[in-house]
Amino acid sequence: MKSIKSILSALFIAAMLITAFPANAQDSTATVRKGKAVEKLDCRFHYYTTKSDNWFLMFGAGIQGVLCENDKSQPDYANKVTAAMNMGFGKWMSPYIAWQLEAICGPIEWDNAGFSKAKTAGLNFDIMWNMFNSLGSVNTKRIVDVIPFAGVGGNCTWDIKSNGTNVAYRDGLKHRSWTLPVSAGIMVNFKLNDCIGLFVEGRARFFGDNYNGCAIGNPVDVNLACLGGFSVRLGDRRFKKFNLCTYSAYMNELNERINDLRGDVEDCNNRLERANGMIEAIEADTDAVETMYPDNAYEPEEYSGQMVSTVHFNHNSAKVPSMEMSKIYDVATWMKSKSSDLAVTVAGYSDEQSDKGVKDANELATRRAESVKKALEDYGIDGSRIKVTSLSDSEYKPYDDDSWNRIVIISTED
Repeated sequence: MKSIKSILSALFIAAMLITAFPANAQDSTATVRKGKAVEKLDCRFHYYTTKSDNWFLMFGAGIQGVLCENDKSQPDYANKVTAAMNMGFGKWMSPYIAWQLEAICGPIEWDNAGFSKAKTAGLNFDIMWNMFNSLGSVNTKRIVDVIPFAGVGGNCTWDIKSNGTNVAYRDGLKHRSWTLPVSAGIMVNFKLNDCIGLFVEGRARFFGDNYNGCAIGNPVDVNLACLGGFSVRLGDRRFKKFNLCTYSAYMNELNERINDLRGDVEDCNNRLERANGMIEAIEADTDAVETMYPDNAYEPEEYSGQMVSTVHFNHNSAKVPSMEMSKIYDVATWMKSKSSDLAVTVAGYSDEQSDKGVKDANELATRRAESVKKALEDYGIDGSRIKVTSLSDSEYKPYDDDSWNRIVIISTED
């Protein structure tokens, strides 16, 4: 009997852990290019919490009854239902899984060779599983949550007064019993507001046969409890989340820039080899210096082709984010190496979703473009080489995902 209860408890806990991270929470994938390789990203939302958030306290009361040695020949002494009190605390580690320590205490009564009674108190450690968040969608504003749980604990039964006590202790009978129960149950939690809720809990605890100081009959004693009370949430009740696919477009752009830089490094290495060859030729014939480097021989490199760079903005903002300033610095450095006749166009955009609170989206796009122009000028680029425009009202959008259109595109014409 004990082995069957242990196996069922282990299977219950395993099922809770397996389903703790549901596969229906945006389980699509996205790709990120790494050179010629393609990496699949997990597009599910991943939740986490801080050390100080999502703690809870609980306290309440209810009833309990025991299933143990029962003398059916004494109808006046049927198994009794007595009062119980409980209190505890715990923490939600994710929207799916929590742990709790819960204490339950109170008197118990039963029938064994006459009316029997004792006092009992136990501390239980449980793993809790939010069924609705796991099988449905995560929703911290849900009014009702169903939460199965299972765990282990410790229990003390003392002041045992029963004619059926038969566990020997020293020179007499044992009137105090220590046991290690296994428990399982289900809790229904009703949210009143962000901090306070009501809970109703049904719990079954399975003890060794000496739970009540009597070891005859069934090898397992059972305590059934129905409890209710208040739960108090401490800290932020919401969970922080992230999604790798949110950054996939930005990662693609960074990888493309890395590939461009690799090409530039290779070009620099080729130029260095040619320069070393020229130095060797100069050392061989010092008269070649005047021939190879006459006055005013240097001319800036002429540019051919097209350059494109993008600067991303936060919603409803025209301030260049600090993490985007490196892009503007790269463009400024590149322009300094080119002919002074080379000009760039700075085109501003806004998206229809997160910028919808702005009265004039086109004006916001223009201010974004002006911010980029000023940053280029701060890096030493003449303002006459920068043309500012806004294409917010245009039907053309650079990205299919509208939330990525909070950008400024810096470009040159062929």
